Amino acid sequence: MKARLALLGVDAKIKSKQDNGKMTNRIIVGPFNSENEANDAINTLKDNDISATLIITGN
Repeated sequence: MKARLALLGVDAKIKSKQDNGKMTNRIIVGPFNSENEANDAINTLKDNDISATLIITGN
C-alpha cells in the first residue's frame, strides 16, 4: 500500500495493530499546510478507490 500511495504522490506512514487476533493497518498522511491541500490528497485517494477520512488535530 505504501508503494501504491507513493506512486500517487502521497507520502504516508503505516501503523499496524493486532486487535482480537486481526491485524489492522492505519495509514496516516500529512501534515498538510492547508485544508485545501488535505482535501486534494483525499480526492486523489478516493479517485483511486482508497477510502479516506479527514481528521483535524490541534497540533
